[in-house]
Amino acid sequence: MANEQQQEMTRLWQASYGRLRAYFMQRAGKAQEVDELVQECFLRAWKSWDQYGGRGSRKSWLFAIARHLLIDRIRRKGLPIQGGTEVIESTAQVPEQDAHRQSIYDLIEREIAALPEILRDVMDLRYAGQLSYAEIAQTLGVPVGTVRSRLHRAITTIRMKVVPTDEC
Repeated sequence: MANEQQQEMTRLWQASYGRLRAYFMQRAGKAQEVDELVQECFLRAWKSWDQYGGRGSRKSWLFAIARHLLIDRIRRKGLPIQGGTEVIESTAQVPEQDAHRQSIYDLIEREIAALPEILRDVMDLRYAGQLSYAEIAQTLGVPVGTVRSRLHRAITTIRMKVVPTDEC
């Protein structure tokens, strides 16, 4: 039984590591802290393996653990979760067109970070975690329609702040 659990955990690690790391990078920002969060997430998953009730996918269960880790981090440290500033490369030696593109990416990243937590959760799980609507719904414990409406509202909010009104 333990060997079967270990094999399944290995598959989960291989399938989810990159997405989970991207999700934490989006929310925590510092590479060292991200690595610690990923390790803690898999450790918690291993310890609570028997508590998985078979509802939804293991991946959505893992991201629910990840989300709770972030919530615990906020409560414990009293720190806001910021966007992944280490991911952004310096634009000092980039051609003008790339610098403009980077400034737009920076603006979008700031607007995502400014979203209410309820909308930002859906954005991060969808785009950083690459979860499906159903997996996000399972992770957050809400209906799929709620996930769709929150994602739409988040994208609309960002678009209104980033794209000039005559281009919408």
